Amino acid sequence: MEQIIKTYGKLLLDGIVLCSLWMLIFWGITDQEGNRGILNIIGARLQLEREDTLWEDFKIYGIESEKEAPRIYYVGDGALAVGTYRISDVIKAEDWKKKEIPVIWGDRKDSTEIHFPTPGIYTLELSAVDEENRRSTSKIRVPVN
Repeated sequence: MEQIIKTYGKLLLDGIVLCSLWMLIFWGITDQEGNRGILNIIGARLQLEREDTLWEDFKIYGIESEKEAPRIYYVGDGALAVGTYRISDVIKAEDWKKKEIPVIWGDRKDSTEIHFPTPGIYTLELSAVDEENRRSTSKIRVPVN
């Protein structure tokens, strides 16, 4: 019986000492801002860093979301004549800064020629990508006489 009391008593004493040390470490320290305890100090610092980062990310997102995707438009005033044209002479694209960017027709870039063999209305599916990788796709109807 005496052996059991010594063993459990020592275990109980070790537990009390360990809990006291944990309390001293985690609750006994105060920083300059008045945060008491290691967990509260670390939590306050992380919260400040997180809020600053979130605010910066939100500002950047706001600025970027105001920029428009590339605009693709038909250049001609009326109908085209039957024949062959460069796409860049018929269709233009510009980015949010109103700077002209290449038009992509399928997998081909701006210098591709297009042939209109007969009169009618042709539908071209075109896309444009600006320097910040914003993509815009449009279906343009081109009248041909």
